[in-house]
Amino acid sequence: MKLPWNKGREASQEEIVIPEGRILLRVILLIVCVAITVLSLAYGLRTWLTAEGGVQKIIPVNDRQLSSCEDFTFVYDLGAGEASATVEKKALRALYTQAGREAYEIFSAECESDDCKGLWYLNGHINEPVTVEKALYQALELVQQSGSRYAYLAPIQEGYDALFAWGDAREAAEMDPGENEALRAFYAAAAAFARDPGKIDLVLLGKDTVCLSVSEDYMAFARENDIHRWIDFGWMKNAFTADYLAESLGAAGYTRGTLISSDGFIRHLDDREGKEFTFLLPFSRGGVEELRFDRPVSLVYLHDYPVEPDNGRYWTAGDGRVITGYLDVADGLCRSAVPEMLAGSATRGCAQIALQVAPLFIAGSLDASAAALLASREDIQIWTAQTVNGE
Repeated sequence: MKLPWNKGREASQEEIVIPEGRILLRVILLIVCVAITVLSLAYGLRTWLTAEGGVQKIIPVNDRQLSSCEDFTFVYDLGAGEASATVEKKALRALYTQAGREAYEIFSAECESDDCKGLWYLNGHINEPVTVEKALYQALELVQQSGSRYAYLAPIQEGYDALFAWGDAREAAEMDPGENEALRAFYAAAAAFARDPGKIDLVLLGKDTVCLSVSEDYMAFARENDIHRWIDFGWMKNAFTADYLAESLGAAGYTRGTLISSDGFIRHLDDREGKEFTFLLPFSRGGVEELRFDRPVSLVYLHDYPVEPDNGRYWTAGDGRVITGYLDVADGLCRSAVPEMLAGSATRGCAQIALQVAPLFIAGSLDASAAALLASREDIQIWTAQTVNGE
């Protein structure tokens, strides 16, 4: 069978026949071919190992290990310091790769790792004091201090994750609480447990030790409904991840870069005077707003519609409804007060910002007084489509 991409090539192909007995000629041709191959490989390797200076995208080492780097774009101004661009790129790739693996193990409730005392480990040890990774303990402290209950919607978050990942639209509809009344009732019951600190809560014991306290009636409900996940950062996971990556890079002295997650969490690290960072924000689905920053900043961009790449966090129902992962603790259903919201701070990390603005965004309508109160703070700024466009 003639393959399509080989059609029409017969006329331009010529067969070179080496007469029998010409052993020396055969050997020479073989040496020439080997030399060309070696030179080509050497040139390619040299090109790959030698980095150009300037702003470059840093690609993590691909060793098929699960990593949070898959959700991020990392750009860095190579060669602007004492080390060469080549040396910096090699060191950055190794550091970024390692930090991405660690972040995934720490903050993902799906990562089964007994070596890392992350969120998965905590979910498997309820009602007992356990020592967890320092970064996770600090994240849990932020959650506890904020009074947020979103992380306790883990059983519901698991259902939404399955919906977003399902390929068959007909079967996925069964996981749509807008269509499935029984599922909607289950989400409402699970949300009631999540809202109540008497049913589930974190007890922080210091020295990175925590106890995830779960009541007897909640455990009975979990057994009846095959629940095994109690706490999950959900849509906030990459907020904690962005901060972890930024802190890992900063601790090693790498600050001339920007981390951008596919779901809207950004850490701009560059503190050099005169260096400007431009962020293009697709406000109101149609237009694009350009925001400029000339100092380190953390940005949180929440939106109730997919922006490519949406990274599997949205699902469009047959009737046109867009289902998101922004879950309301009132009933476990997704909800957003405005189509999009951007919040930024020069002094706060992405996780702190996300925990502050979540109650504004995940609501049936925008609480104007609460938004004004939060916007009046010097450490956090908030933009919506209206405030950016001046309407």
